[in-house]
Amino acid sequence: MATFTEKAPKTTIGNVTKGNSWLPTKIHSTNNLYASATHCSPNSLIEPKLNPSDTKWISYSQFSHLNCPSITFRLGEKSLLSYVEIHNAHTSAVTIQVGMNTGSHNMITIKENYKLARNRMNEVPIGHIPCKFVRIICLGGKPVSLNQIRFNGINTLSVNERMGASTEYLLYRATENILYGPSLRVSRPLAKKAEEKR
Repeated sequence: MATFTEKAPKTTIGNVTKGNSWLPTKIHSTNNLYASATHCSPNSLIEPKLNPSDTKWISYSQFSHLNCPSITFRLGEKSLLSYVEIHNAHTSAVTIQVGMNTGSHNMITIKENYKLARNRMNEVPIGHIPCKFVRIICLGGKPVSLNQIRFNGINTLSVNERMGASTEYLLYRATENILYGPSLRVSRPLAKKAEEKR
């Protein structure tokens, strides 16, 4: 099992010291994957490295739009996810889902069919969405391959300390209730249909 990645050290820009809010991450699960060698495993996506392209993850599984290769990441703590930094190799597009749990109806699609520039760093804005799990679904590529993935945001435990209780409710708790509360099931046709069959 992969260990949590380390938080990046603080960097100084001019006279301002800026903390890079890279969230600790580990691989939770994979789907429809086959790596050609150990250095091409999903764990290479979150390993610290001097150059993002030093190692990569490659999926040689037979591609199907009904069962696309995907990786689910678990953040160290519940966090407000700001953006996902993807150092892409040859993946053409991704769908990004977030959730507090990984059940079939617990993940919310934030970015769908998001086009990626190949062999470049791509920053995918998320918008400070509270979550604990992030799923990256690869929608195409020859082959489907990524060099590195990092998650930027703020731990929800730090929100109260930095911004106060009222801001914590506005930024985190209220948003979590709206996104993942019981009312969400009404707006999900698949979940509603499953309930009707019972």
